[in-house]
Amino acid sequence: MTAASGRPTAPAAARLRPGDLAALASIGLRTRRLRAGLSALGIAIGVAAIVAVLSLARSSQATVQAEIQALGTNLLTVTSGQAFSGAPAELPQAAPGMIARLRWVTGVQDTGSAGDVIVRKSPYIPPLETNALSVYAATVNLPAVAGSSLAQGRFLNAATAREPVAVLGSGTARLLGTDRIRPGMRIWISGTAGTGGMWFYVTGAEAILLSLAGGAAGVTLGAVATAAYARGHGELVVIPPQAWAGGLAAAVTIGALTGVLPALRAARLSPTQALWTV
Repeated sequence: MTAASGRPTAPAAARLRPGDLAALASIGLRTRRLRAGLSALGIAIGVAAIVAVLSLARSSQATVQAEIQALGTNLLTVTSGQAFSGAPAELPQAAPGMIARLRWVTGVQDTGSAGDVIVRKSPYIPPLETNALSVYAATVNLPAVAGSSLAQGRFLNAATAREPVAVLGSGTARLLGTDRIRPGMRIWISGTAGTGGMWFYVTGAEAILLSLAGGAAGVTLGAVATAAYARGHGELVVIPPQAWAGGLAAAVTIGALTGVLPALRAARLSPTQALWTV
């Protein structure tokens, strides 16, 4: 059958299903096992080299950072000293803001003693039984800067900063006989003589088949080589995601190019030319 122009119509394009495509792609792997194995080995060696180079550099970097951190803490505490007369000096209210403007300071939070107050589980406990507990006021982001966490409940926030709420330290909770935070739990805070005082609510407590196969094998070999070298030299073992992901992506991309380009070139040949190449 011819078209109106007199030229034969082109046949409709046919596409393979993914399952048929995978089976067809694996024919060469199953029939030429030695060639496939050597090809996969070459890909694996290349990918392993990429993974090992990137991972060894990252492992060495992580080890150096760990050694630097072990030299000392990065958390500094600023306290008031004494005046010339020997009396305790007080830090000015502008001190936290001035410290925060220093070049290498990343976070500042402050605390302050509440003065001559005592804390008890209820006002019926004698004022003399204080358990040597202290009360401090604190800013709301103190746990994040200090690197601490809460075992139960939550810390102060903008909604409770000016309300009668308290956060118990682990030692305080133990001395007060508080094993867990319950809704509505309160403690009594008053003057040292037991006069006055009010209830405070407790809110928290501290406390492509061939390339893919070769790439996967290369990632595994690179990771094993990195782990062996790092452990042998007393370094941390770090396998960055870009190392194994990049290795797999490179293997699949190279495999696709080396397979697709020859196939496209062969598809342009006429049957007669194709027979001459056999």
